[in-house]
Amino acid sequence: MQDRAANFFSLFASTSTLICCALPALFVVLGAGASFASLLGVFPFLIVLSQYKIAISLFALIMIVVAGVVNYKTARM
Repeated sequence: MQDRAANFFSLFASTSTLICCALPALFVVLGAGASFASLLGVFPFLIVLSQYKIAISLFALIMIVVAGVVNYKTARM
């Protein structure tokens, strides 16, 4: 796997993790739970992402580890 492809996939995986898990937590911490509820009305696919958050988080972890290994190997070349 090339360095560029590993970086792209890890960026994609970590972005989906942020959308499904970190964004709702941030809104709740800021006291904007009602704003998040209206955001779900506009973007209903966020509910589907939340249902698969464990699989998305594991995929993101694996892709970040793969990107780290690839970056480490290319740095040593």
